[in-house]
Amino acid sequence: MSALSHWDAQLMAQYVALNAWQVFVLTLLGFAGLYFVAATSMNAVICLAKRWHVGQVLDTAPLRRHQIRDEIRASCLSIGVVAAQGGFLWWLIQQGVIQPRPLNGGWDFVLQLLALFLINEIHFYASHRFL
Repeated sequence: MSALSHWDAQLMAQYVALNAWQVFVLTLLGFAGLYFVAATSMNAVICLAKRWHVGQVLDTAPLRRHQIRDEIRASCLSIGVVAAQGGFLWWLIQQGVIQPRPLNGGWDFVLQLLALFLINEIHFYASHRFL
């Protein structure tokens, strides 16, 4: 068993030992952190691009009243849905419906990370489209 597989198996055992609320809160905090770090980073890139006169504004229409607040509210709802899905997956593991497996090396980790990113992007855009 590789060091990565051993570490992954230990992490999964700890995850399964959590209760549903702990899984929900950890997933909520994790995805909220990812979202707000990504949003802050993108805002910084946009500010730098404006300062350096790189690119152009695609939509010059003014923001609607409370648009930023509404977008943040919709994003928080989306993050809550992801956290609930984390709790649901935990429950499926507890019931034996699904069974996680340890990673089989670094490439397995990279592929799963890319798949998670893709799933998150699809979920993000679909959620915001329907909300």
